[in-house]
Amino acid sequence: MRTRLTLLASLLAAACADGADMTTGPRLAPSSNVSASIGETGGGAVYTATNDAGANQVVALSRAADGSLTSIGSFPTGGRGIGGATDPLTSQFSVVLSAAHRNLYVVNAGSDEISVFRVQAGGSLALLQTLSSGGSRPVSIAVTRTTLYALNQGSNTVAAFTVAADGRLQSQPAWTRALSPSAAGAAEARVSRDGRTLAVTERGSATIDVFAVAADGSLGQPTLNASHGLAPFGFDFTGFGKLVVSEAGPGTASAYSVTNGVLTVQTASTSTLQRAPCWLIVSPDSRFAYTANAGSATITGFAVSSEGRMTRLDANGITADLGAGAAPLDLDIAPNGRFLYILKAGTGTIGALSVAPNGALQPIGDAPVAAPRSGQMGIAVY
Repeated sequence: MRTRLTLLASLLAAACADGADMTTGPRLAPSSNVSASIGETGGGAVYTATNDAGANQVVALSRAADGSLTSIGSFPTGGRGIGGATDPLTSQFSVVLSAAHRNLYVVNAGSDEISVFRVQAGGSLALLQTLSSGGSRPVSIAVTRTTLYALNQGSNTVAAFTVAADGRLQSQPAWTRALSPSAAGAAEARVSRDGRTLAVTERGSATIDVFAVAADGSLGQPTLNASHGLAPFGFDFTGFGKLVVSEAGPGTASAYSVTNGVLTVQTASTSTLQRAPCWLIVSPDSRFAYTANAGSATITGFAVSSEGRMTRLDANGITADLGAGAAPLDLDIAPNGRFLYILKAGTGTIGALSVAPNGALQPIGDAPVAAPRSGQMGIAVY
């Protein structure tokens, strides 16, 4: 039965890549992941990775105060991606910023490495380090002020690293943890905003692994939770500790509370009314969640209560129409919550949208980053 479930979930999750071709509140709780952005009122930067199989690079863009983007340049990671077309890593958060936005971390899935950059004035990057990911095929990164966790999809493990003052990493092999015994399709690792919990989605086995994070950054053994919906993929934590997860196969999203590693459903598989909602981000103030719908070339917005109740912002599930052929993948929100950015694999661009106080989205424009469907993955914004 488990094998049949894994196969079905894997086939449904394939819609995130294949479906991309079928285009037609409350006060925020204290959070270690939310901090003042350097120069936030004047803008910031946006980063994505080419995932090139020969030589991976980070493409950097300057973010103006009005949300518009301008190219800064490309910066080699010193490692290799895996190439491909649309969604080759099948993951979220393959490119992440540190809490204070002073360092950028990038996976090199082809060479089993992580690259560490220093974020310089104006958003340009300086490569500090490229080191082993502690496993095979890293696809997602979660980082706190003191610890970084690399989700290795090939070896079905989470490797841990301590973070030095300058952002460089030191491997902690004794802290490596395995995923569930039937792990399949690991898609994302993410730490809760209070830094006490790390979660991993396994879209193939429909499992969500939850690890307790000790004071020193080491991980406990995982508590294995069956996902409410098939193909759990992208997710994010709210400032109130709720876990909001996209379910790529059925086109839904669920919200959970977390107690000692056990997930309790607060909102059960609410439909986006769209196809392949594979990526999900929660706004900095925790009032809204957005899914990127690869199969429909749209974004669906949800209002999220402090208890984890979710309600679609739009009756038809379309908070933003990105246009036929967009093939939207990963997405991120500026720290001030005013702008959302989304990687459009189908057009090789990053789309910028303004976020209204009620959560509505308004397109600003696109900026080119790579050739269409050339394998680019990940996005991080400050």
